[in-house]
Amino acid sequence: MSCLDQELGSFAISVASPAGANPREGAAFSLAQIEVEKLTNIHAESGVDWQKVADTCAKVLREEGKDFNAAVWLLCAWTTLNGIAGLATGVHVLREMLEQYWDTLTPPPARLRARRNQAEWMLEWLTAKVEESFEPVPGDQLAVLLENWDAIDRFWRDKDADGPSFFALRRRLSQLPVQASVEPAFVAPEPVQPVESIAVAVPVPQSTSVPGKAPPTLAPVHVLDSFENDEAIESAVDAVFASLTPLVAFCLDARPTLPLLFRLNRQSAWTTLQQAPPAQGNTTRIPPPSEAELQSFSRLQSAGEPLDIVRFCEGRLNTYPFWLDLNRASHAALSRLGSGSLAGLASLSLETRHFLARLPSLVELTFADGQPFADGATRSWLEGLAPAVSAGAGDAVQTLIDGAGREAADGRLNDALASLQASLREAGSGRDRFRLRRAQCELLHRFEPRAQLRVALDVLLQEATEQGLDRWEPDLVRPLLELALVQEDGGSKTVWAQQLAAMDLPAFWRLASPQAS
Repeated sequence: MSCLDQELGSFAISVASPAGANPREGAAFSLAQIEVEKLTNIHAESGVDWQKVADTCAKVLREEGKDFNAAVWLLCAWTTLNGIAGLATGVHVLREMLEQYWDTLTPPPARLRARRNQAEWMLEWLTAKVEESFEPVPGDQLAVLLENWDAIDRFWRDKDADGPSFFALRRRLSQLPVQASVEPAFVAPEPVQPVESIAVAVPVPQSTSVPGKAPPTLAPVHVLDSFENDEAIESAVDAVFASLTPLVAFCLDARPTLPLLFRLNRQSAWTTLQQAPPAQGNTTRIPPPSEAELQSFSRLQSAGEPLDIVRFCEGRLNTYPFWLDLNRASHAALSRLGSGSLAGLASLSLETRHFLARLPSLVELTFADGQPFADGATRSWLEGLAPAVSAGAGDAVQTLIDGAGREAADGRLNDALASLQASLREAGSGRDRFRLRRAQCELLHRFEPRAQLRVALDVLLQEATEQGLDRWEPDLVRPLLELALVQEDGGSKTVWAQQLAAMDLPAFWRLASPQAS
């Protein structure tokens, strides 16, 4: 008997034993395993022979037995050899094999952890692989790939509540390149000749593109013939935004402060996110950014040029839509560029505010390894973006503070600080002056991550201690104590830590224990 490649997942090995036998002691499986292990063997004398992997894994699934590892390796081999078309066939084979042979394929259901580990390996491999360049495929082929991928995700979740995060890669798959559809030819009508006696000369507008930057070519979007369910509609929306990826890349390179860029990039990343990802406690199954990405992010924030930071953050937003720190860092970098970036700042702030209003619980969630979606600095920044609750009619100081917060969120941090400083001279009491100075420290912490606030905080907290505010008005002092704990070591940090622990133990524990945040 024989079968076509796309039937390898469903093809029965025999009538008596459709799933076949355990193929892992056979020569074909061993040959494939030896090749794949070269990916991590630094002493390997040659690279992976993906054609050998494809041939041997196909033989295993066709003649010996249904094996999950063999199907995954086959998917990887076909992707390497045949691009998106190979990936689509591999995903189809994997879907059919899982749906038809879940209870009888190897490793068996009793070794579910082994299946999870192999699936996670596949997701990690694909996450890196899809960043390579691929030849475009017809839009309907990509649509079938996504349909099969979604089916695998649904099926596995029904069988295993702690299964791998297939959905985390789904958005990136939807952005794979598709061929431009062929538009029907038509004959343009003859243009009407203008009457010379009334013709008006109209100046040709000059291009605003950057010299040397060729405008991007956008492929027409392939629209599905039917939208029978919500997932089909969401897939179509993702495809529309994916078709604009070249435009976003062009703007990042040539027009990195364009307000539309920040609106479009966030709508692309967030429009179809309808709910927060599933979580146990606060921990989701979303894979965290790689260590290399985290190191680059940290290095850029401490020593990078503003535009380099913007390009880094905006370029990764669609890959890591829940990594809220990217938005804070991009905002801080834009604020360093001066008045020319104010409109971009406002656009970024507005989209982020709307997203968090829709999914407010994201601020409390973490990636699978415990890294928070929003670190302490990002949480403070997001608080500054939230619409301020109207102050009471008699609280003029809070009205001033709220107004300064809006100015800072719009990229005018210096103006916000100056307005609070001017109000200090007119404040009617020492308490009001303390609130205004505290507000200045909070704005600097939220909107200028590089600000060194240790000295300013020490001065304010020493005054508060001398006046007994920590006893009489702890709510006024607590935010400053929390700020003092996140500063670099030095000053009176130990004293303030002890004071916060005595005043609010949960707050102290959250700030002093990285795992708690």
